[in-house]
Amino acid sequence: MYHAGDVLDLADALGNGTASIDPRWRTDTRQGRQAQLRELLAGCGCLLLIVLVFVALVVWGLSTDETGGEPSYWH
Repeated sequence: MYHAGDVLDLADALGNGTASIDPRWRTDTRQGRQAQLRELLAGCGCLLLIVLVFVALVVWGLSTDETGGEPSYWH
């Protein structure tokens, strides 16, 4: 949450053109694009990990028979 006074101060600074915004927060700067790419890659990595775990569980589930969890033979 932001304090109302801080928001008003920022709004005034933006209106006057005197606001100093961190370049990492802007997507029109090199630092901002790099930060955005890092966040995107981290999200893709998490999604890939979830998919790999799901595929491993499906393969494990298909490789066991229904009686006791012993591996079945796919012949």
